[in-house]
Amino acid sequence: MSYWKHSFHHDVVAGLIVAILIIPQAIAYAILAGVPPVVGLYSATVPVLIYLLFGSSPHLSVGPVAVVSLLIFSGVSSVAIPGSNDYFSLVITVTLLVGILQVLFSLMKFGTLFEWIPYSVIKGFTSACAIIIAVSQIENLIGFSLGHSSSVIHTSITLFTNLDSIHIATFFIGLISILLILTINSISKKLPTPLFVVVILTVSVSFFRLDNFGVPIIGQLPQGFPTFTLPMFNAEVLMAILPTAIIIALIGYIESVAVAKVIAEKEGYKVGVNKELASLGLANTVGSFFSSIPVAGGISRSAVNYDSGAKTKIASLTTTVCIFLTLKFFTPLFYFLPKPTLAAIIIVAITKIINIKGLWLTCKASKKDCMLLITTLVMTLSYGPEWGIVSGITLGILLQALPTKRWA
Repeated sequence: MSYWKHSFHHDVVAGLIVAILIIPQAIAYAILAGVPPVVGLYSATVPVLIYLLFGSSPHLSVGPVAVVSLLIFSGVSSVAIPGSNDYFSLVITVTLLVGILQVLFSLMKFGTLFEWIPYSVIKGFTSACAIIIAVSQIENLIGFSLGHSSSVIHTSITLFTNLDSIHIATFFIGLISILLILTINSISKKLPTPLFVVVILTVSVSFFRLDNFGVPIIGQLPQGFPTFTLPMFNAEVLMAILPTAIIIALIGYIESVAVAKVIAEKEGYKVGVNKELASLGLANTVGSFFSSIPVAGGISRSAVNYDSGAKTKIASLTTTVCIFLTLKFFTPLFYFLPKPTLAAIIIVAITKIINIKGLWLTCKASKKDCMLLITTLVMTLSYGPEWGIVSGITLGILLQALPTKRWA
């Protein structure tokens, strides 16, 4: 009775606010991963329910996240053509592998070991990924493809040598979207900015039929709940995507447990690191059979969930129910949603991860941390996320073996 009196309404309000945030995010992150937009919504349903059954954090908001979507595209696009049936099947298989790996890691008590990865490596990696994600969305803002390279340098060269190909109407919609997001955020950070911007631009594109002028839109989203699907089982293919799955299993867990522990410390409860690893693993394993991309705890969504007054897992359950209702009844409303608006949402959200002052302070504090951060940052920007994180961790192990005084 005490819960229903003091906490239930807080959970429902928080759940509704996060639902408003996650719907446009999920669609945007699906596009970032190279899969149909509706898959983003699928990924915010069944996997979340599984996590709620086993997870230890009442505040963690699980679903599609930007860094994981980038890793999916970077890894799978080298094996199959984005948009093809084989590509989608491979993404589902990556989700299954990620889930299995996370469960195995939890059984081997690797949750604690992951915490030993130097924070400077994680900071350099996430900052570089934020830059890559922002750059990758530029093509949705300007209306022409910049290729599928994971190198920021290559993408930038392609952009500046093809400036005359910019689609003016698309660029105009993207620019307006960014300005609207920044303006509304400056008025109040508690407003559901993504929803407001999506509604305004979708109505505008529909009213003026800007799609007839070449502005790319989402189009028809399938109605209904995710159906049972089978991942691709092929030994050769599994070996090709295994490195991608390992990196996603690692990064997805690190991002999830980092934000979960921060909130847990504020609220005075503990998060079981291996239990979180197992919960995410089960969520991804089951989710792979329901057309889900790999999921993790979102930093921004979890913060919003907590700040909105969430008390228990009922908040995330409320969010999930809203996603199911959207899939069942409201997907036609997104038909005229312009892709440059989704790109704007991603770019503004992801740039918050890049903390220039924090990077500078890390470099000033320690020569060792500075070397790890810069190496991870540069390798990720130059050769892609997989090489970046592997380089950072490898260098961290090598430096750990050297005398400490050398890095004082």
